[in-house]
Amino acid sequence: MAKWMMYVGCYTDETEDGIHIFALDEETGKLSEAGSAEASNSSYLLRSPVKPVIYSITDMGVAAYAIEKDGTLTLMNEVPTKAMRGCYLCCDSAGKYLFAGGFHDGKITMLSLNEDGSIGSVVDRKRHRNPGTGINRNDMCHVTCINLTSDDKYLCASDSGLDQVMIYKVDQDLPGLELSDVLRCDLDYDPARIVFTKDGQNAYILSESMKQISVYRYEEKDNTPVFTLLQKISTIGVYHTASTHACSLRLAASEKYVIVSNDGDNTVAFYEREPEGTLILYCVLPISGKYPKDALLSPDHKYLYAVNHDENSITTFRMNYQEKLFSMCAKPVKISAPNSAVIVDLEKLFAAKD
Repeated sequence: MAKWMMYVGCYTDETEDGIHIFALDEETGKLSEAGSAEASNSSYLLRSPVKPVIYSITDMGVAAYAIEKDGTLTLMNEVPTKAMRGCYLCCDSAGKYLFAGGFHDGKITMLSLNEDGSIGSVVDRKRHRNPGTGINRNDMCHVTCINLTSDDKYLCASDSGLDQVMIYKVDQDLPGLELSDVLRCDLDYDPARIVFTKDGQNAYILSESMKQISVYRYEEKDNTPVFTLLQKISTIGVYHTASTHACSLRLAASEKYVIVSNDGDNTVAFYEREPEGTLILYCVLPISGKYPKDALLSPDHKYLYAVNHDENSITTFRMNYQEKLFSMCAKPVKISAPNSAVIVDLEKLFAAKD
């Protein structure tokens, strides 16, 4: 049995298997097909922080899958959100609630989770509304990402239509969401992602259209979330196309590195985090694929994977930290319309469970 497995969520125009499973070779970084699971248009995957469970966005709403010891997935249940298909998921650190964000309708859905990690029911729902009357895409509300602060007190929802991050206080007893504050970005900043460090000291917001990461110091003062801007840094290199847009933003498992993918020039930007949270650019390099919708590191940080939606492929690269670059080390893996990926260390997962 492989130690590491990669789960990839895909659109399902031609097949019902929306989640593809690959075994990851620790020595070479190579991916080998290891199975699949049915899911309708799996646009985002999330692993539970406390259970051997993976959650997926589906056409119906959200679905939960048990991770078996051999790495295969077993559907636990699927629950409708009564919203348009979502684009992002997050979960509180105790595994009590699951949150889904919707790009097309600007909705956020809060769902309860059962003891075994399966999905319970919808407990609250919020919808972003634009006070104006514009009809352009950027005048509409589009929730692009939702993530919780490390203490689980606030749910932060980036909205590319509003150019804001809406901050909701999470009531786990009621349960429900209450709008607490708003972080206003620059005009046309188009926030696509927001992530927090585990220690709760930093937040990173990715601008899709400006190809930029805003680095914040985060803290709570007098029961109010406070974001202090520390840095703005570009995601693109010297050579790029005019149509380039930033796509994904990820923290490495160690949180020592930050990875951003760019559509248009089809690159990945790689950064090292400094002690205060600011970033140092390592490199911006091509990933030999079109529309890298996601990019992530292997658990040991040796390999970088680009999930190339329009190329229908996953490309694999070996990291060279001394030279501050990465280079292709395996043949591209063919896969239809991939959207996002999760890598799970099965050995660690089930050792902790046992």
